[in-house]
Amino acid sequence: MPESGIITDLPQRIAGILGIEPEWTVQDDCLLGFVTGEMGVLLAVGEGDDWASVLRVEARLARHVPDDSHTWKFCDRLNNLPLFGSLGGRWVHDPASGVVALVADLPVPGEPELVGLYAEFVALLACRAEIAAHRSIPQKDLRAGKALTLLRGRRRTVAHPLLDGLNEARRAGADPAPVRAVAKLVRERLTERLAEDPAPRWFAAPVDWIELWHGYGTVLTVNSVENPKLGWGIMIGASFLPEAKRKGMIADGLVPDIPAFAIDSHTLVTLNRDAATRGGVAPGCWTVGGRDNAVHRLFVPAALLAAAPPQVAALFVEQLAWQAAEQFHAGFRYRAENVRVLVAPEWPGDDEADAIARRSRTTTEPGLGTRTPSVTSRTPSAGFAAATPTRRPCGSPG
Repeated sequence: MPESGIITDLPQRIAGILGIEPEWTVQDDCLLGFVTGEMGVLLAVGEGDDWASVLRVEARLARHVPDDSHTWKFCDRLNNLPLFGSLGGRWVHDPASGVVALVADLPVPGEPELVGLYAEFVALLACRAEIAAHRSIPQKDLRAGKALTLLRGRRRTVAHPLLDGLNEARRAGADPAPVRAVAKLVRERLTERLAEDPAPRWFAAPVDWIELWHGYGTVLTVNSVENPKLGWGIMIGASFLPEAKRKGMIADGLVPDIPAFAIDSHTLVTLNRDAATRGGVAPGCWTVGGRDNAVHRLFVPAALLAAAPPQVAALFVEQLAWQAAEQFHAGFRYRAENVRVLVAPEWPGDDEADAIARRSRTTTEPGLGTRTPSVTSRTPSAGFAAATPTRRPCGSPG
């Protein structure tokens, strides 16, 4: 069972904060799904391998996608684009179901003040999936079917206001001052934490931004940066130290000789897929870092930071940083094998939705009405239970 103090109704709280209409929401046990445009978004609370309770977020994009090199390169490219990648979560392909989805895993917080930030995180994720669908990326780039989602046999025709989220993020990102203020608080929090640790595994590097080094020869950075599409925010990254420095430390016996990750598209896709199967945390995505090595990173835009007081936003960023570091270390500790990637790759009504999506490619059948997602920028159903969770929601033995 989840630990005392864990917010077990987190999906319901998030849906309430986002104002998701009940008619576009479906629940089954500890799974909550909703539709804000054309794509289905799943929120599920489950036990993790190393965490008391983990929130899984999944936004489907495409169905009937083959497991081949074209798909691997597609996911890797989307994870690197400034509008679609690194804004929390990672684009993954599930070979068992042929579904491509945007997926994130976060520990369920014990602090109620963080719930609003979790809701903003989910909103940005949903918005990105809708923009990708609105641009017909599944059909054009994947040669596959859009994962149009019906609820109770109905297709949504008017988009939810949260799909304006990336427009709002771009407006908020014009001013770097609030972002730098939160980054300063994060640096203070991390410094205090290191000072209180009786047996520190991390130590601070002498640089102007926040950089922590670990005994494995890895580095955690937290820095204010400007996203070319969304303006200012905080970039978090966990990776190995530069190769020359790390090789020297290995030769001197200061860090263990752990092989570096390759940076080809198949390796990165595998890392992102494995991150979705272990029941751990993976707030961002695996991609190529500035030092030409694999990095687990995510960008926290100014609009998300502004959704809470600076001290609360700093707590959120600090926790995301440690989670990114944990995911990086988990990546070279073990690999997942023969485990299904997605909690809910199928939704009720998928066959009917496939037929509608096919007709939409050749006719003028109406889709979303007003509030289509901005490309510059936010009674249970029995069929939902058929999507058997790969994780263990709410203590279920799975």
